[in-house]
Amino acid sequence: MRKSKISDAQIKNFRCVNQKFSNNFLIISKFSFIVKFFILRMETPFYTFEKERGAFFTDFAGWRLPLHFGSAIQEALEVRRNAGFFDITHMGRVIIRGKDSEKLISLVFTRVKVENGRGAYGFLVDQEGRVVDDVVIFKHSSEFFIAIFNASRKQKDIELILYEREKNSFDVEINDISDKTIFIALQGPSSPVKIQSILQKLKIPYEVSDLKRFSFIFDGDFFISRTGYTGEDGFEFFLHSDNAESVWMALCENVGVRPCGLAARDILRLEAGLVLYGQDIDEYNSPLGSHLEKFISPEFGRLREMKLVFEKNKSYLYGVVFDSPPIPKRGDRTNPDGVVTSSVFSVVLGKPIAFVRFKDIGFGGSLTLVGSGESSKSEGEGTMVGVDKGGVGRRGEVRRSEGVGRSEERKEFEVLAFTRGETVRGRTKKLPFFK
Repeated sequence: MRKSKISDAQIKNFRCVNQKFSNNFLIISKFSFIVKFFILRMETPFYTFEKERGAFFTDFAGWRLPLHFGSAIQEALEVRRNAGFFDITHMGRVIIRGKDSEKLISLVFTRVKVENGRGAYGFLVDQEGRVVDDVVIFKHSSEFFIAIFNASRKQKDIELILYEREKNSFDVEINDISDKTIFIALQGPSSPVKIQSILQKLKIPYEVSDLKRFSFIFDGDFFISRTGYTGEDGFEFFLHSDNAESVWMALCENVGVRPCGLAARDILRLEAGLVLYGQDIDEYNSPLGSHLEKFISPEFGRLREMKLVFEKNKSYLYGVVFDSPPIPKRGDRTNPDGVVTSSVFSVVLGKPIAFVRFKDIGFGGSLTLVGSGESSKSEGEGTMVGVDKGGVGRRGEVRRSEGVGRSEERKEFEVLAFTRGETVRGRTKKLPFFK
């Protein structure tokens, strides 16, 4: 593998945010964000190609994005069986560089010790102990980091980093390269073979098949990491947006990978038990109690404040497997006292699955869906599921949202999953679930 080298001249091509942010800039950027979010719907450079491919679009975090390309179920199955790709250009990509970069990251990011050449999943936390976002941060060196933010939280994330930079007089430069780059997630068991063909078509001279989980390459023009949001093996890569057409052609025409939309992505991430910020966790519903404690370093300086936030609003996130349809809706109430935060129809299990946030963990017996959320048709139907905090194999059980990965090097990726061993077309799926 060629060692990545980053020059100041290459980084300069990506700079969108100046080293010093004035108050006027923040006011203007906030106003611009509000106008874009509430009036305009931003489109990625792939929009025209997606439209020609027959995408059905939806609005998400101020963006016009594909919901599906005909069938979310088929797209999800394609990722489970083979490979599919997602346009994730809407997500934030921010470079943090300067001699105090590590001090700044350690102050706000829950993963204190990250090795050079590696990334880590964790949480951005403000001085009050509130989780601003769940993010992945890649460390090139103590003076150079790449942060991946959720689209709906990018502005808040940058504001937090800028606030801490000014407050502590850190020598740090923040460069938002999101508008200058395109971002693709290639996911599925055959992705290691397909990514190499794609890179060859794009004339990118890297061999990435031996790239470890959460490792990455960045040379100033091209970034690739072995990460994803589906429970499958995969890669995420970004490069300059001028390459949108050639990337689309390499994916769809040359290599023949199926494009997938947000609906399939939601199915896949919930089957893998991966949380969505703003639904499953947020500023007041903590990762603590959500079995995500392993992504918070014990020496993290704001852990005490995080615990205080949790104590003020104690709740516990569990996974629920329902016997049969209907699929519960977000906001549906349950008995014992809980609320559905995410739900889909699992293509692997053939059943509805959901995250439910409960006020207590000391219940037993059965769970009943008793209320209506977002126009749910299940109100009053009393869909019953069994409840067992430790058992395995009971129909419709509620399970703890904690698990491990398929192998030691993948444990960060497959945090949670809804099944221990289902078979999809003869191939055993090993997606360990809530123990």
